[in-house]
Amino acid sequence: MTTTAEKYNASNSLVQPVTSDETQASTGPTFHNVLLNNKTFTIRTDRRSAFLGDKILGFGMHIFQNGNIQLQAGPKKNGNGKFINVSRGGQIIKTGPTVMERTGFKKSFLQEDYDDEIIAAEETNYGDVVQRTHGTLRIKATNIILEADDSFSIISGDSTTINSTGSVTQITGKYTSTFDTKEEVGDRASIKVLQRIMKSNDPRSSDDIVISGHVNRRFGGDYRVEAGGISATYIQGNKALPGVPLVLNRSVGLHIGLTAPSAGFGGINIESTTGTVDIKAGVDMKLDAKALFNLSTVGLTNISSGADLNMSSAKSIGISSGGLAVPTLSSGDVSIKAQKDFVVDATGNIDLDAGIKIFLN
Repeated sequence: MTTTAEKYNASNSLVQPVTSDETQASTGPTFHNVLLNNKTFTIRTDRRSAFLGDKILGFGMHIFQNGNIQLQAGPKKNGNGKFINVSRGGQIIKTGPTVMERTGFKKSFLQEDYDDEIIAAEETNYGDVVQRTHGTLRIKATNIILEADDSFSIISGDSTTINSTGSVTQITGKYTSTFDTKEEVGDRASIKVLQRIMKSNDPRSSDDIVISGHVNRRFGGDYRVEAGGISATYIQGNKALPGVPLVLNRSVGLHIGLTAPSAGFGGINIESTTGTVDIKAGVDMKLDAKALFNLSTVGLTNISSGADLNMSSAKSIGISSGGLAVPTLSSGDVSIKAQKDFVVDATGNIDLDAGIKIFLN
């Protein structure tokens, strides 16, 4: 039987190559070096990268020569595909730009307490967390909820802006605002409060309303004003501004009207305990009472007229002095009663005319 060696070495010499030391060029990165290998995991290198991971599905750690490092977790069906990083001594990271994309999974363990929304990430920190951004930090989301169990603070070095195209709602038990200057700009403000109290220990403080339009106040109950100093009201009485005025009757500059539904209410009381009440009119002054009209003083009373002085009564007129009571009169009578002397002095004539008799005692 002829053996293989005998067949190809019949002349007692091996087949010689046509070209001595022949080489073959590489066709690509086909170099592989397996450092550690078992049934499912491997550590190997090639011309481009080093790989530590799973042989079947390919998840693990890839280190590339261009500087990239790829960490890839397994599929969700094999243990949720979670990536876990535990660092007992903390982490110090210095990196360049970062792009992070997270996708929630309805069957994830994070969905235990959530039914209507899919949770993509959840972070738990045991201790303080400080995040510093040397630039602009922008958070974008469909809904943003910031929740604090104790206190919540927003601190800015320059300005804080809240910009909403819809509405801003504030619900709090107590609201405290401290500022140097406050400016509110808008078209309309509707405020519903039970009680508003303004206090200040600074005598220079003031509450000013300075506008070019109207001011309207309506109260369903009492209205009380107390001033420790001087109260001054200046009314120009100008014509109405463009548009519909609040006061339609503009015959006089100041209207004070009390229209109570029953007697005993709706009166006006003007009292100056230690000062003077001075009422002046540039033209006419009218005092009109539908019932009793009393004029009482404890000192000298002067009635002075630059023109004629007219006194008339639809019934009778009674004048008394010295504390005497006003005599009871019949309709049309005029009675003058003096406790002492009664003097009538005229530089001209005195005319006494009676339709029946004149009695002189």
